[in-house]
Amino acid sequence: MKKVALSKVAKIDRTVATDDECLALPYVGLEHVEKESGRFAEGFTPKPLNMLATNFRFTPKHVLYGKLWPYLNKVVLPNFDGVCTTEILPILPNEEKLDRTFLWAILCTARELGDSLLQSVFLEMFGDVVRNEKGWEKVSVAELGDVQTGNTPPREEPENFGNFIEWIKSDNIRDDQLYVSQSREMLSEIGMKKGRSV
Repeated sequence: MKKVALSKVAKIDRTVATDDECLALPYVGLEHVEKESGRFAEGFTPKPLNMLATNFRFTPKHVLYGKLWPYLNKVVLPNFDGVCTTEILPILPNEEKLDRTFLWAILCTARELGDSLLQSVFLEMFGDVVRNEKGWEKVSVAELGDVQTGNTPPREEPENFGNFIEWIKSDNIRDDQLYVSQSREMLSEIGMKKGRSV
């Protein structure tokens, strides 16, 4: 079996819908696509949003792929013309080289392909951040906001620990999750005052 880059057989179609299209065509948002099922959410009925916003235009030739929170794996095959939020990427397969349903099936099951798709989108938008090919202005994190570190209440003082509030540490922050995981350790009210609450 010959392997080819997705960019050789499909393209991300960022055609921006006109104001008239936004008002007249059915709208698809991320909330309208089920996670990990490849289907529209239960009860979804294609209808216009009747609100002007920046949206992408799609047709029944596209595959819609949710780029926000990719771990939810929101992929769907529309059978109508419409507009979608820019949080969804309309992917247009080359009909002579790639079957649309096959692409949909692969995106539904192959997280690696979805991850590489989003990496290519990131590189297309921002370039290689190490080489800074697009000449983005560099600023320190401190210029963007206040940086605060956490404090560790002394472990030799048992009164610092209890069940008053979760104690979030670096092992609760994971690359593959949007939210921190539940902490296994808790602080007492005394311990919280010695730590840093958010």
